[in-house]
Amino acid sequence: MTGQSIMGIAQTDDQRLIVGTLGGLCYLNTTNGKSEQVLKPLNRIKSVRTMLVSGDDLWIGTNTEGLWRYNLKNRKLQQIATSRIKLTSIYTLCPVGKTMYVGSLEGLFAVNTAHNHIRRIPLPTSDNFVNSLLWYPQDQSLLVGMEGKMCVYHPMQDKMEISEILSGCVFKSLALDRNDNLIAGTDAGLYIYNMTTHQQHSLVYNAFHQSICNNIIWNITIDRDDNVWLATDDGITIMEYPTWYTYHNIYEFTHNEYGNNFTSILGDSHNNLWLGGENGLLKLSLPPNHVAATCYTASDQYHHLHHNRIRQIYEDSDHDIWIASDASIARYNQVTQQFDYYNIINRHGETAKWAYAIYEDTKGQFWVGTYSGGLFVINKKKLINSANRTYIDKEQTPKMEKLKGDNNIRLILPGDKGEIWLCANNHIIRKNLLTGEEQHLNVQYQVVAFCNHALWLSSQEGKIMKYDQRTNRLKTFNASISDGPISAFVKENQNLWFACSDGIFIINTQNDEISFYDKPNNLCLSGMYLPHSHHIVWGGENGISTYQIKTKKESNRVYITSVSSSSSQECILFPSQTEKIRLKSREYVTFELSTLHYMPHQAVTFYYKFGDNNIWQSIKKGSNDLSFAHISSGTYQLSLCSTNPAIDKHAKISTYYIIVPSPWYACTIAILVYVLIAVGIVVFTIIWYKRRNQAIMEQHEKDRSMELLRQKNEFFINMSHELKTPLSLIIAPLGTLIRATQQNTALKKSLTGIQKNALQLNMLIHKVLEFKNADFKDDNSMIRSHIDLNSLVCNCLESFASIAVERNIQLNFHSANQEIWMNMDTLKIQSAITNLISNAIRFVKNNTGIIDVTVRQEENQVLIGIEDNGRGISEKDAKMIFVRFYQGDNQSPNNEGSGIGLSLVKKYIEMHGGKVELTSGKTTLFTISLPLDGENAITNEPVDEERDLDPDKYTIIIVDDNREIVSVLRDALSEQYNCIAAFDGKDGLEKIAKYHPSLIIADQMMPVMNGFQLVRALKHQQATANIPILMLTAKDDQNTELQSIKLGVDIFLTKPFSLDKILLQVSRLIDKKMALEKDAKIAAIASPQFEITTPPENYDVKFMERVTSIIEKNMEDESFNVASLADKVGYNPKMLYRKIKQITGMTPIAYIKKIRMKKAAFLLRNSQYTITEIMYMVGYSNMSYFIKCFQAEFDLTPKLYLEK
Repeated sequence: MTGQSIMGIAQTDDQRLIVGTLGGLCYLNTTNGKSEQVLKPLNRIKSVRTMLVSGDDLWIGTNTEGLWRYNLKNRKLQQIATSRIKLTSIYTLCPVGKTMYVGSLEGLFAVNTAHNHIRRIPLPTSDNFVNSLLWYPQDQSLLVGMEGKMCVYHPMQDKMEISEILSGCVFKSLALDRNDNLIAGTDAGLYIYNMTTHQQHSLVYNAFHQSICNNIIWNITIDRDDNVWLATDDGITIMEYPTWYTYHNIYEFTHNEYGNNFTSILGDSHNNLWLGGENGLLKLSLPPNHVAATCYTASDQYHHLHHNRIRQIYEDSDHDIWIASDASIARYNQVTQQFDYYNIINRHGETAKWAYAIYEDTKGQFWVGTYSGGLFVINKKKLINSANRTYIDKEQTPKMEKLKGDNNIRLILPGDKGEIWLCANNHIIRKNLLTGEEQHLNVQYQVVAFCNHALWLSSQEGKIMKYDQRTNRLKTFNASISDGPISAFVKENQNLWFACSDGIFIINTQNDEISFYDKPNNLCLSGMYLPHSHHIVWGGENGISTYQIKTKKESNRVYITSVSSSSSQECILFPSQTEKIRLKSREYVTFELSTLHYMPHQAVTFYYKFGDNNIWQSIKKGSNDLSFAHISSGTYQLSLCSTNPAIDKHAKISTYYIIVPSPWYACTIAILVYVLIAVGIVVFTIIWYKRRNQAIMEQHEKDRSMELLRQKNEFFINMSHELKTPLSLIIAPLGTLIRATQQNTALKKSLTGIQKNALQLNMLIHKVLEFKNADFKDDNSMIRSHIDLNSLVCNCLESFASIAVERNIQLNFHSANQEIWMNMDTLKIQSAITNLISNAIRFVKNNTGIIDVTVRQEENQVLIGIEDNGRGISEKDAKMIFVRFYQGDNQSPNNEGSGIGLSLVKKYIEMHGGKVELTSGKTTLFTISLPLDGENAITNEPVDEERDLDPDKYTIIIVDDNREIVSVLRDALSEQYNCIAAFDGKDGLEKIAKYHPSLIIADQMMPVMNGFQLVRALKHQQATANIPILMLTAKDDQNTELQSIKLGVDIFLTKPFSLDKILLQVSRLIDKKMALEKDAKIAAIASPQFEITTPPENYDVKFMERVTSIIEKNMEDESFNVASLADKVGYNPKMLYRKIKQITGMTPIAYIKKIRMKKAAFLLRNSQYTITEIMYMVGYSNMSYFIKCFQAEFDLTPKLYLEK
């Protein structure tokens, strides 16, 4: 939290730290030092000045909001307020029993915590600003820190006096440590004042990295681990006070930039501590000595070394200090405080330049292990007394043949039975100094130590090995202690300590049990046991760590402090909460872990086991987040530990039970639903199977009944059709006979009676067929077209004009709109309206009958009303009037109804999304409502006009106001023909004149110009008179068909139609037309120009006559081509190509060639010219090419053609 102004720090009973700032409250994560959210009630407090925990209460003094108390158990927040005294800016709090002392800008106050009663305590000065308070239990007094002075308040005597303690300081916070030191935070740094000895010293901010982070200290809190937390203007500073651990940086001893990695340590008999490594040697004096530290380096002229690399520091039996270095061995001179170096040469001329190890045996001999030089055994006295400190060994170095392969002696260890262990690179030699016996052990190792009759080794992979000299067996511990190698062993009585990247461990050599001790932030490279103080000193990078091993160090328990997931916010937990954690999500769950102990020197690695996995796994070093990407539903056991239980047998293991909810589709209710569904499916299947069998049986019975009914109706209908044939033969000649007997009135009257009854019989037969259609046809097909509803209704009404005149009935039509266009099935709407008007006419009286037909358009619908002043319809009949075949009691006099008309009206109107309603009283009103939206609406969707016309295809123009029918026909015909669409008769007439189609498909009922009017207009134009016409109509009646035949329609088809039938009819008509025209053209071409006779009304033949005439006139021109022909005809070449191809089936080039060949044949038949002359006369200049073209046309050469 560097950079923030921290005003207060408090530790709760569950060991969590709450930090107060000018911006509010937050928890401090002691594992990563980050701030976290607090509970919601505390969000109300925006500016914290001071805070502390007393019992179950968190007391909070604010900058502007007064005093607050928050109960940590029931989580209730209460503001301490009184009407007599107003507390606003609270600077310090101090609990004593049931009294909470409060220091503020207004003075000193005492608050009774039971009744929230507040009283003011008078101060001895005029300045009422109380900055800090501290209860001093030794004399039961309250220390009051103010601006520039300190006062002491004695509650028992209610007496206040000024103290001389740290006089002149601006006190901002006070605390008392375990050593009776008063720790005072001021504006000028930290002051430490011993209340017993009255000694004081201060700490202020400086550039040293272990300094306090700011001199303005607002609050001091001492936690349960005796760490001192300083809340400053620039974050938090922690002063560590563990009873069992201290750490010192080199700077504390040297006060300069000297640095070293200490790989060798010695505590000598003179109470000095020697530290050697890669950068020289450091000499420290241990308490109670207070001698300044001395650095020995190669670059220091006063404390000079020949080489900075120190391999070993050794104290001999005379308490002299020796060093083994890369510049041979040297002895420390107590007088000069310098090192005297010795040059050692054996009888082979080898020197002990790179000395690694030194050992003195009981005979006063030095055993020196070197790199590359092997082993040297020297007399110590002779060495010291040697001239020029050069010693030549001629006798004592033993012959050790086994050393010849490995002359690198890294370490010499004494045994416990008069032997020494010579540690080379790849093997170890055990040498008995009494008998000279040698034993070799081939083993790869990293570091080695001897303890309790055994040699202890570590591998490069971090595994521990033990060689027991009593059994001569090498034991390897299966568990790997560390990810990296072990850096050092330290012997302490029967215990063997070792250090690695995962911390410091202890081996009980009596039972081979390994336990974890601590994990400092710095890596320990070497160590030394100090028996007089019972400390172990570890050397590392630029510092040393000291552990007091009398104090047993226990591992800390691990707590889950928060749980978060990808779908839910972070949930903060407390150690006091249940160890069962119910998750809200199964996807990417993260548990935040903490020991709730903050030790700056420690680097905690968390270990866990989850579910059925019995192997302890570690979390990434430096992290306290345990994450799972996906957890299946169920209950899992999560075990946590701050050390590796596989190694540390005394590790504290925390156990949590993680309850993962089932997804909604796997919960109990869902399973119950699945069971119910399964049961329901089984029951449904049984019921369905029974009903299906029953339905099959019923269907068989129904099919049998329907088959009988069908056979009966088939017989009835067949008989009706059989009657139509002779009836047609009767009705057809009757019209002729009546016209032929105009003069014979009696005969004419008889024939007219016969005709009337024959027509009546024909109508009855049609009604039978209509009943058949109503019963057996599913007439749900719709053929929509654009119609003007006013015109349709008006035409329906006009069809009854003659009857109305005959019966003297008044017919009225009203419409407020001139036109109402809709997209509807014309026949069905016409049938519905005609039925209603017909019923109205049947039930009104002669001479007085009135029928009103109205059409009006509302917002979203069109209403058609048909009202008559007839006898009306009873309420009973009104309910059943639209039921098929129902006939009411109030029948018309002639009883002509069949009971089907109104049911068809209702059906047709509902097919259009509308409805028909009846209102009966003095008049009878049928109201038809048709919606204007949906399919009834006319959409002006653009229909693509004529596509690119293929000159090799015939062209068909489709004229129909129903766009769906146009689309269907175009899709069906466009593969073989060019299709052009028109949507009314007028548009069709224009496009026919423009494109000269080979065939026309036209609808009979269209707006603007209907089909009959279109045909009539086409037949009156010479250019279009002979184009075949296929007429489509929804009217399946004889008059329509007769009229179409009379107008010259080639094919008459009713809707709905069959596409296959249309395709066949179209193909037949075009083939027939093309065949006729081709015969006519060939005949015309084969004859001279003057022999051609063409009907004057055939436009295509007339056009071809003109083309042929132009070709004949330019026949001798060899350069005459299609472009020349198009220019003279007045067409563009593409249009000319399409036109000639359409009429003759040939391309213009082929047609010109054919005319030339026909002319050549005509000239050859006359025998007036030679073949060469004829060749030039028809526009050829190459005889072989002319013969080739002529032979291709007639299968004969010109010569053979002439001969035959």
